[in-house]
Amino acid sequence: MSGVNSMKAKLTVLIPMGFVMGLFMTITAFADSYPAKAELESEIIDDTAALVKMDYSFNVDEETESLPFEAILFFNSGIEDISVTVNGEPGNFSFEEQDENLISGEIILDTELSDSSEVDVQIDYRVTNAVMNDGNNFEVNIPVIASTLLPLEAAPGFFEFNVDIPEGSTVTGGFPSAYTADGSNGVSSDLQVMSSLLSFDGSINEVPFFTFNRIVDFSVVLLLIAAIAAAWMLNRKKPTKLEGEKEWG
Repeated sequence: MSGVNSMKAKLTVLIPMGFVMGLFMTITAFADSYPAKAELESEIIDDTAALVKMDYSFNVDEETESLPFEAILFFNSGIEDISVTVNGEPGNFSFEEQDENLISGEIILDTELSDSSEVDVQIDYRVTNAVMNDGNNFEVNIPVIASTLLPLEAAPGFFEFNVDIPEGSTVTGGFPSAYTADGSNGVSSDLQVMSSLLSFDGSINEVPFFTFNRIVDFSVVLLLIAAIAAAWMLNRKKPTKLEGEKEWG
């Protein structure tokens, strides 16, 4: 499995699905409630599954009775065993599969709210088919149970994540593309907006020579060499003034 080809295939799915996700989030923005911070931690627990913990901080208007969420299931992944706490206490929630690729639901706010209450929500769930292996190569795909309320502003660090990867491995490509990867500590980043998917390709104990970055670097070098060679050949074909005089003399 090639990391470059795999990521190209993923992008053909991620771009239109990301557009749909953004549209849905815009439509469902309401009242004066909004997420102020979101954090995700994932842990691989066996050959294919991962446990995920989402921590949200919301600023909630007193008229808000529930918080809406959704998750898009990419690449045959699944979500099960959902549990929720609200301000540290077990929360009431309802999630349903809308179709084979979409889960949506809400978390009920049972407590009385002031004009500008801060509400902390933790969502724990299990992702099936989170890890796919092909020899020494692997893919990790983590669907995000994302709030469909819009943040007040797209501020740096709004969404932070750390995605577990096999120990001793090297990441060769990922979505979102801005990340820091460590074979011991996983893949981490902070974003200005929520992502509906965290997806990373890599190799275990063996780094493929032709990674995406190396292909780009080699392409640039080859273009430079070709340009220099073409310029040198053109320069050789031009006669100097002295050579012209000898020819007509």
